[in-house]
Amino acid sequence: GNPVTFAASGPATISGNTISFTAPGTVTVTASQAGNANYEEAADVTQTVSVGERPSITIALLSPSVPVGGLVDVSIDLDTQGQSVGGGAAVLLFDPAVLEVVGDVVKDPASPFNLQPIPILSSGRLDITLLETNFTPVSYTGTAASFSFRALAASSSADITFENSLTRFSPDLANTQRITTSLTIEEAPDTYTLTYTAAPHGTLEGTSPQTVNSGAAGTAVKAIPATGYVFVKWSDESTDNPRTDSNVMADVDVTATFALIEYTLTY
Repeated sequence: GNPVTFAASGPATISGNTISFTAPGTVTVTASQAGNANYEEAADVTQTVSVGERPSITIALLSPSVPVGGLVDVSIDLDTQGQSVGGGAAVLLFDPAVLEVVGDVVKDPASPFNLQPIPILSSGRLDITLLETNFTPVSYTGTAASFSFRALAASSSADITFENSLTRFSPDLANTQRITTSLTIEEAPDTYTLTYTAAPHGTLEGTSPQTVNSGAAGTAVKAIPATGYVFVKWSDESTDNPRTDSNVMADVDVTATFALIEYTLTY
């Protein structure tokens, strides 16, 4: 018979007998077969297909910046759009000079993924196997997994790249999906120590020592005299009681002094 040709209406294109869906929506495919001197034209045959949203995976930083030595939580967020998402391999790539993975990858039990973290095979790489437990359409929107990085060195743009081979997530089915997000790692602020002590005949109420960042404030410390004594001053001549050191730009080491209460008897 004569060749069959195909045409599509809706968000799709056809090349030969291959259809490619370009966006969510309803696509109608029409098969036609023309006639000739030997054959009559065949009746058109149509097939309608509903195309849903593509599932999506993103990575999110719970904080866009962190000081050196600080921790930043990272989440792998999944929206299945009611689709089957299959399985495959994923990898997190990062600069080991500025970031290190801390602890385990934590999986959401409700996620359709059975995430199986593989030990870091090489510096700056964390491998994760993504195995869907049910290869049928499933509805899930949330954080499928999370983990933490520790910042090791300052960087204006520390890239974290998530690669996955789940073809359902990539607009180009021939390529691995790559998602990159950047983290700012700031120099750790200078810290200072606030040390408070009490001379004989008194005690302190509050925390000592205290560690505070440059320019920050400590918490209140109060000098408590013993019975029969009175607070006089701190060794830096301050008479504030309680005292709170603010805008700290150097170590503080002071002692509270006390004096015996004296009474004058006049006859």
